[in-house]
Amino acid sequence: MGSGASAEDKEMAKRSKELEKKLQEDADKEAKTVKLLLLGKDGCGRGPPIPTYHWGPP
Repeated sequence: MGSGASAEDKEMAKRSKELEKKLQEDADKEAKTVKLLLLGKDGCGRGPPIPTYHWGPP
């Protein structure tokens, strides 16, 4: 009985190490990510939000 639990413990420990490694890699990748917010005057570099269409005679 003890040998079965030991094999399960080893498998769980291996899985735990794999998950910890993945979490560390993700954290390192996130740390390298740069988020940038660009601000400017209202309407600067943008077209109208909804084009104006005239239906019917002018």
